[in-house]
Amino acid sequence: SNHIIEKLKIAITKKENSLSKSYTENIDAYDHYLRGHYLFRKAGASNQNMIDSAIVLFEKAISLDPKFALAYAELGKAYTTLFFIYDPDSKWETKAYVAIEKALSFDPSLADAHLAKGNLSWTLSSGFPHEKAIKELKHAIELNPNSVEAHESLGSVYFHIGLLDKALYHLRVALTLDPASRFSRPRIARVHWYQQKFDSALQGFSALQPSDWLREHAIVLMNLGRTDDAFKALDKLSTVNQILDYDQAAAYAVLYAATGRKKEAEEKIKFAMEHGEGVSHFHHAEHLI
Repeated sequence: SNHIIEKLKIAITKKENSLSKSYTENIDAYDHYLRGHYLFRKAGASNQNMIDSAIVLFEKAISLDPKFALAYAELGKAYTTLFFIYDPDSKWETKAYVAIEKALSFDPSLADAHLAKGNLSWTLSSGFPHEKAIKELKHAIELNPNSVEAHESLGSVYFHIGLLDKALYHLRVALTLDPASRFSRPRIARVHWYQQKFDSALQGFSALQPSDWLREHAIVLMNLGRTDDAFKALDKLSTVNQILDYDQAAAYAVLYAATGRKKEAEEKIKFAMEHGEGVSHFHHAEHLI
């Protein structure tokens, strides 16, 4: 029994040493990190202003503790999201890379840093190297099997390459770990759409907030023969957003094409391509086009 106790002491000491590399003893730095993490998770991929605010908080945390590995990893994730969805300027890719490498230099075994590295590797400018991203995300899960974000990201990469059963597995694990997560539910519905289980997909999208995922909701309605309802969903999104973005334009193009309105479809395709090309996230609009 003494032998077991000594082994446990060694394991606990190793764990404490590992944690000390990632975290900070500066309470203010940790407070800024937590506030930033909350905003970043709440923003998801739909609120740039919130992501910008999170970045300010992460940068403040790092200024208070320049060796705060977890804050660097989170900053890398935030920069990657900006680069992936909103602005293809390479400066965001560079900033993300520097932040992630800083995190890894302070703690090479930090799961969040490997998660961030996996996300950053999977971009248009890198050619969407699926195997590389999957390897990095799997490593993050090995380091922390309870990483909600790593399971979310891995599930997302899997459904992009048609490995739908694997995608569902990781998205459901993420949802089990964090039932409040806003990431997994709509993407599970998306996988059902890709599986052509349109009734299940519709049920999934209908359970979300009324203004969420209306583009995908509309395409599923169209596939169920409810084209009028599909147009109403996209029109509602126009009211909510007050602007037409490339994703929405591509969805309109599909509906116009399905109803024989060729000219309108071509106009929306042209708009989508002019406003979205070069952005990593444009691949969803390309799929619809």
